[in-house]
Amino acid sequence: MRYRVNGLEIRSENAAKPVGQASAYLVRWLNERRPVSATADVGCGKLRYAGPLLHFSRAVTFVDSDVQLSRVQVLHDERTTIRDYVPRRWSGSRVLSVAEFESDPLQYEFILCANVLSAIPDVEARVRLLRTIRAKLRADAECLLVSQFRNSYFTSRRLDSGTFKYLDGWVTVYSRGASFYGLIDPAGLAKTASAAGLKVRSCWRQGQSGYLVASA
Repeated sequence: MRYRVNGLEIRSENAAKPVGQASAYLVRWLNERRPVSATADVGCGKLRYAGPLLHFSRAVTFVDSDVQLSRVQVLHDERTTIRDYVPRRWSGSRVLSVAEFESDPLQYEFILCANVLSAIPDVEARVRLLRTIRAKLRADAECLLVSQFRNSYFTSRRLDSGTFKYLDGWVTVYSRGASFYGLIDPAGLAKTASAAGLKVRSCWRQGQSGYLVASA
């Protein structure tokens, strides 16, 4: 998605990380899930958690901005697009833009939203996304929200002349644009989830990240 901050364009797709940078803890957590039939990865980025999601779900719907889904990039060592790669690699799985996800009638047994809220420099936009997630959860389903609340890279970058504080994070200005990274602690995750109408089931810290499980 694209956002405007102080006249700067923030391109959230640039925050996507490759599969090699997947969290080992989150991968283990996902691998311990009970089998389900329908899962969504909201803010799927570069598909870094596709493997563990498909380990316990028969089909996964990968959701992101149309820009992220349609641009050519390296995915699992192949230069391609998400819209092309997913149906070729994982039969039965789908790719939807955020707008397509909002209007799609399918309900899900589990939804992952990992390191997505921290890339959104707009509190109301975060809440809107979580309201969409809540609307897509089955009555007995749950979602997992993940966000870093400490980051050594941004701790050092905030001293740069091209970086300034914004909301719960920093905006860094580059020669070709700008990026935003928020640091949302578990209390912040819980506050945002509650504002979206989600029911918080559990919330904890692991390393530099906060984790929150919620239901509709």
